[in-house]
Amino acid sequence: MKDSRYIAQPGFTDTGMIFKFVQKSNKFIHTFAEGELLYRLGFNREDIVGKTLHDFYGNDIDTANLLNGYYKKAWEGQYIEYESEFRGVYYVIYLRPLFHKDKVAEVVGTCVEITNKKIMEEDILQKEQEQKLMNSYAFQRSLIDWLDSGIAVTDCNKKIRLLNREFYELFQLKGEIDCHIGMHASDLHYLFDKEINKIKLENTEKRTKTTKEIKIDTGMTLRYNCFPLNEKNNFVGYLWEFEDITEQKKMERVIVQAKEEAEKVNMAKSSFLSKMSHELRTPLNGILGFAQLLEMDESLNEQQRDFVQEILSGGSHLLSLINDILDVSRIETGNLKISVEEVHLLTVIKECINIVQPLAKKKNISIYSQLDQWEDMMVLADPIRLKQILLNLLDNAIKYNQENGKVIVFCRLQENKQYIHIVDTGVGFSVEEYTKVFVPFYRIENTKEEGTGIGLSLVKQLVHLMGGEINVTSNKGTGSEFCFSLPLPNDAKTVIQWGEQTEFPPTNNRKEDNYRLLYIEDNESNLHLVSNIIKSQPSYTLLSARTGKEGIEIVANEKIDLVLLDINLPDINGYEVFEILKAGKETKDIAVIAVSANAMPKDIQYTLDKGFDNYLTKPIHVQEFLTILSETLNNTINQNIPDHKILSTGPHGEEAVSAKTLRLSLKELKKLRKRNIRLLLLCIILEVIGQDLNWKECKLLLRKWALR
Repeated sequence: MKDSRYIAQPGFTDTGMIFKFVQKSNKFIHTFAEGELLYRLGFNREDIVGKTLHDFYGNDIDTANLLNGYYKKAWEGQYIEYESEFRGVYYVIYLRPLFHKDKVAEVVGTCVEITNKKIMEEDILQKEQEQKLMNSYAFQRSLIDWLDSGIAVTDCNKKIRLLNREFYELFQLKGEIDCHIGMHASDLHYLFDKEINKIKLENTEKRTKTTKEIKIDTGMTLRYNCFPLNEKNNFVGYLWEFEDITEQKKMERVIVQAKEEAEKVNMAKSSFLSKMSHELRTPLNGILGFAQLLEMDESLNEQQRDFVQEILSGGSHLLSLINDILDVSRIETGNLKISVEEVHLLTVIKECINIVQPLAKKKNISIYSQLDQWEDMMVLADPIRLKQILLNLLDNAIKYNQENGKVIVFCRLQENKQYIHIVDTGVGFSVEEYTKVFVPFYRIENTKEEGTGIGLSLVKQLVHLMGGEINVTSNKGTGSEFCFSLPLPNDAKTVIQWGEQTEFPPTNNRKEDNYRLLYIEDNESNLHLVSNIIKSQPSYTLLSARTGKEGIEIVANEKIDLVLLDINLPDINGYEVFEILKAGKETKDIAVIAVSANAMPKDIQYTLDKGFDNYLTKPIHVQEFLTILSETLNNTINQNIPDHKILSTGPHGEEAVSAKTLRLSLKELKKLRKRNIRLLLLCIILEVIGQDLNWKECKLLLRKWALR
């Protein structure tokens, strides 16, 4: 009856109950029912006779419809057998049609109880399944026991269904492994309840792999991967994989601690180097500064001049050594920052050759450059560091060369690299020293030249930082060839750059305005040096202040064109003085140059970012100092130019005002004057070519045109 299913044709005639039915008005009406099984099922004859299946199945329409289908097949002449269960009683029903004149007249049904047989079959099946499960479990155990990770399987009720030996040992379980099978997972460890609840919250819509790290009561740190298990798209449980990462976490902590300690050491080292740089540069400022002033004194005799040159040579060597050591240290600590940009290669090479020419002339060494075809070549490099590399290599090529020797500089282009070669006819060195020369503090064997052995090491590291490579070939007694590469811009375009340097007219060629300078400095030696330098410049008047507050007071009461400002002052630091000056309405436009022994790039960049016009490091180089003063004072033309003079008028009445209004630099203004082009001509050209530009755009175009 309930839960009935179709079986097959009848196979035996034993009866526990017999019943009959006929078809009337398309309904099957029971006409007879008798037997012991009828009463065991809780029915009597009156419950069956005269009733249809739907009458005594009530609301169980599905079962009634299923059995009605079997009845219909039997009425069509088929022998039907099906199995059913009702109230815990299992039975088989056989339907046999009875014919009269080749038509079914009625159907006789017989029922046989098979409860005991069914129970026996189910017991056998269960034992077989249990045996299969045990065999499967043993097989699975034998597989997962070989794994290094702890494995456990929980079902959807959080019960343990499988675990391996590694899991047993990780969680330090007691008793036999198999005795834990079937236990609730939380009985083994509380984390299962806690973590499963978390996983359910995190994967409410879609179950995915979860990986986490946990610390258990034994003190171990475990990493687990939890995989959801699905069977026929139904969730059935989780597979857990546990890995002991206690030692790994300890190692990570040791590494982190070591890294932190190393960073502290590096910071201390950087701080020490910064302070040492400042302390060393301050006395060098006086030594080199006054030596340069002595060098300019025409009253010295030959011996005195030799003494001065020795002072300058020794001081310069010491300064170079300080700079190299600082650079190497910054590279080692990762504090050396480079700013890669497109650089006009030929300009930098020529500038470096010009710098080393005096040194070459002393040894009667000729420098040849084969660079004509690279007039417009651009490379990706840090311009300052590229100059440092070239000067170091050129200096070595001259220093280790022979009298009347040669230095040749040439370039070649290969793939996406520009290669720069510097060849000399010097003493050379052996093949075994090819790699050694780039090792810090290594000196070429049997060399008599002074040096620290830092330069080439620094060159190699700078080249690498800019994305290039460097190598060397050399023969003893013949010379050496150093070659380094630099990357090219992604979109290398032809660029026309005249590379002109503005030459300021000599002071005796024209009358200069008188500039009033203020030097705020607490070191008497530095004040004395700058005072003596300024005395040689008639157009400059120098005022001085020993403290920041005194300097601010002087600026407020005197007309000052430029302030030379030391950063480390006794009362308030130079940055505070700068901010006060820039905050004042009358003092905000005064040019300010920082003068400090701090030569660390981060200090220089920080100062320039605050808005200082320039930064001078001690020791002061006299010629460079004067050049920076002149360039800073003349950066914006604000003297000898009328404020409101109209130079020309455009075709629609627009006024081309003076250079002071345009704020053209001296270099730009000189180039405009050199061409003798008036602004009116530019306006006409713009009108002719049909450019509808406003005056602001015209000024920008004019500035670009002036720099061409």
